[in-house]
Amino acid sequence: MAAMPSLFQTRRLKGYSQEALALATGLSVATIADIERGATKRPHPSTIARIASVLQVDPATITEFSNGGSSSDAFPGRPADQ
Repeated sequence: MAAMPSLFQTRRLKGYSQEALALATGLSVATIADIERGATKRPHPSTIARIASVLQVDPATITEFSNGGSSSDAFPGRPADQ
């Protein structure tokens, strides 16, 4: 099984700089950078939804980008399919 591309890789493949993604999502550049670096372990669901919508990816992949685990890891106590 191939490794999932990181948020950084996906952002670049979609043609977005951190600044452009921040502008398109209404988030700060610092927020985008923190998620890419893994400094933000549990991004807010609305943050995930904004990024996923702009990048046209499944929101579950954003949580996987941010913590290196499954989407259920990002939200303890919540099943991965929600």
